[in-house]
Amino acid sequence: MKLLFVRHAIALDREMHEGDDLTRPLTARGRKRARKAFRGLARLFDNIDLIVSSEATRARETADILGKVFPKATRETEALLNPGAGYADLSALLSTMGSHGKTIALVGHEPDFSEMISGLVQGGTRTPDMSFQDLHLAVKKSGLVEVNLFKGPTATGQLCNLLSPRVLRLLGE
Repeated sequence: MKLLFVRHAIALDREMHEGDDLTRPLTARGRKRARKAFRGLARLFDNIDLIVSSEATRARETADILGKVFPKATRETEALLNPGAGYADLSALLSTMGSHGKTIALVGHEPDFSEMISGLVQGGTRTPDMSFQDLHLAVKKSGLVEVNLFKGPTATGQLCNLLSPRVLRLLGE
């Protein structure tokens, strides 16, 4: 199985939003840049079978844009990807997925994705303080990290690609 970690697009700043953080929407600039980036993503991947986003408005809106580029993909929202999620949440989510497809896009947040990806590529092995060795990933808004999962009792994988939104947008032109 291939996991595509897609960080949500540019959203309204927290200071500018009066509601709950989960309700912060994308900006017009964020939507425009995501459309361009995801057109580039479509040049790299023929198909996405499943798109799973956090319940946050900005992630759902990003997933909607991604879904327009990959219209055959099934769409779901999942609380296990909400802000503050970690490797344990990802492991729980993956254990429920079974054979949903070969390519799954997860749309969520930082620094959560960095922790999840670090856990995957380190085979779930934590340091003595119960954290993962930080891989210092910089998953930019509308950026992509590709991880190929290995079959086994724990969620482990191989880091294959880390693509900035700028590179994706250039591919989409």
